Amino acid sequence: MKILYINGFKTDDRVSSTYLFLKDKVKNIINYDWNYYNFNLDDVKKLVNEERPDIIIANSTGALIAEEFDLPKILINPVVDKKDLEKLFNLDFSKFPNNKKGNIRKVILGKNDEVLDYKKVLKYYKNDDIILVNDSHSLKNKKIILEELNKMVEYLNNFCFLFDFCFIF
Repeated sequence: MKILYINGFKTDDRVSSTYLFLKDKVKNIINYDWNYYNFNLDDVKKLVNEERPDIIIANSTGALIAEEFDLPKILINPVVDKKDLEKLFNLDFSKFPNNKKGNIRKVILGKNDEVLDYKKVLKYYKNDDIILVNDSHSLKNKKIILEELNKMVEYLNNFCFLFDFCFIF
């Protein structure tokens, strides 16, 4: 199984602590490490086509990018409205994809999110599998991501017989 991790908004080249945590725990993970000034959706599409990930894990603004792809995903405190980003950072986010609905998805929301209104996200994803945690936007308890990833892999493997492939974790 191959995982693509997409970080949230940042303006420097620091590697995400969530990615570092996952890299230590998961064997086959790729990182799309972007920032506002170098973002190009065609680059992400090329990466997805070349690497062919099975699951995407995306943080915050990275969820806008992840939703562009028809793959199972785990979204962590996802942005659902680009206007929220424009207010926070006073930047134009029109070049970023709009949020879409579809595919198997888990949404992890921190009730103590100091950046985004988790209730707005909760309303947007009301029909999806939502895990509400007592945590912040950066999700300090990263073990929940691994737990949900394991559940998703197990779920996908249970339906393996329907496809010509199986996921191996």
